[in-house]
Amino acid sequence: LRGTQGAWTTRGLLHGAGFYFGRFFRIALVVLVLVGVIFAVNAPLTQWVEHRGREAVSERTAMAWLLGRHAVLLAALLFVNLVSSYARVITVLEERSSAVLSVFSAFAFCLRHLLRTAGQYALVALAGMLLFALWHSLDSAWTTTGYKTQLVTLFLAEGLLLGRIALRLGLQASQIALYRRLSAP
Repeated sequence: LRGTQGAWTTRGLLHGAGFYFGRFFRIALVVLVLVGVIFAVNAPLTQWVEHRGREAVSERTAMAWLLGRHAVLLAALLFVNLVSSYARVITVLEERSSAVLSVFSAFAFCLRHLLRTAGQYALVALAGMLLFALWHSLDSAWTTTGYKTQLVTLFLAEGLLLGRIALRLGLQASQIALYRRLSAP
């Protein structure tokens, strides 16, 4: 990932997996602490929002308060996921050994380029939703009854899994490219 060309070997892949395991594990622990903080803040926020929802004059306002709380929680969790992904990118590209500093650098990078990073994340999420919609349309149109149809269903399910893996790899590759482009001197 650090090189300009995408050449790799199995030995290099296994070495990199072992080399970065500890660093990625520490990033995961820092992110778990952040998620814990989000849920700790969400508890009193939930009580306050539910009180505001009960005190609302109209049902529409009450529903907006309650759904808004869930939307804020989801947005915070997605942002932490985005930051953790860029923290892994920063760890590899800049040879960082500190998980906390990688997460802070990723947080600053994501805030500085919020529209680009969130837009990239949203495009991949949209592509994932389209993939699932395609799977759902094929799955509901196809009836699996016998041996031959089970094979077709198996190949369709494997195609879905390969599509999900391709989306995840595409997200990682596009995040690396975006980070390289925007952080170049």
